[in-house]
Amino acid sequence: MVKRRDGRLDEKKIESMGVTLDPQFTQAEGRRSPLNFEDAILIGLFNLDSGQFMDPMSGTKMELSLAVDQKLIDTTSVMIVDPNSGDKVSLEAAIKAGLVDAKTGNFVDPDSEKVIMSMRDAFSAGLIESCYLPETSQVRTDH
Repeated sequence: MVKRRDGRLDEKKIESMGVTLDPQFTQAEGRRSPLNFEDAILIGLFNLDSGQFMDPMSGTKMELSLAVDQKLIDTTSVMIVDPNSGDKVSLEAAIKAGLVDAKTGNFVDPDSEKVIMSMRDAFSAGLIESCYLPETSQVRTDH
């Protein structure tokens, strides 16, 4: 999904996969909106194994926390399901609570700080739930 020569998104490949990037997620008038986290995973901008996010405009790789701090990822676009309690919280709240490791993206026990599961396993298990409604270009708020 990312061009090797410049590290930018290959919009034709993304479109062929059936993923539609909303115009609000691309650079417009010098300002861009954050990406839906699930789309970032699906198109390979967030690496589930390394926990690294790649800025689609510059190709720069960074930790999840930096991508969140720089507002490259919309932390309200997904809910994180706590595998122990079943409670759902935003990605940002999960990072702040210590449920998601800000550097690796792994799910951790906030008390012991031990890894519960990788981000890849959590994604496969359905513990990352999309809140983005592509038909309206809005984020669902009825979590």
